[in-house]
Amino acid sequence: MKSAWAEFPSTKFTHLGSVESTKLGGFLLTIIVAVTGIAAAVPIGILLELGRRSSMIVFRSLCVAFIEFVRGVPLLILLFASFVLLTYTPPLEIVILFDFFLRAALVVTLPSGVYVAEAIRGGFAAIARGQYEAAAALGLGYCDAMRLVILPQVLKLSQPRILMAAT
Repeated sequence: MKSAWAEFPSTKFTHLGSVESTKLGGFLLTIIVAVTGIAAAVPIGILLELGRRSSMIVFRSLCVAFIEFVRGVPLLILLFASFVLLTYTPPLEIVILFDFFLRAALVVTLPSGVYVAEAIRGGFAAIARGQYEAAAALGLGYCDAMRLVILPQVLKLSQPRILMAAT
């Protein structure tokens, strides 16, 4: 009996090579950077906000410092630093590892993640104190309370703001 995958026409396209990011056009590159930036900004924003609310002082301080730094620096300056200054300072091997597509994706993703963290902070502020007490009354620990009770409500409340912040 022949497998269904034996007739799959994937071997037709194996002669196609990969395309370097320097060969991509402006519109396609913009779409790819925007989609990856939006898709990666939401988990980064959630982690940054949970880090800001953490009880570990070092982790909380790092998250707050990163959020305040990225909020205080304009995106144009971050783009300039990543595309112009980064090519002059480190050794050439590091610059080759970070081609311009990866640099553009990081520069778009990190500020978007910070703005998503700010939107989620507003969602945490909207949650009533009774929800935390209800999670504690159920006997849930911090991680389970966040994962099962608090975070779903926060994400539902801040969903319109997350969509605006990520784009």
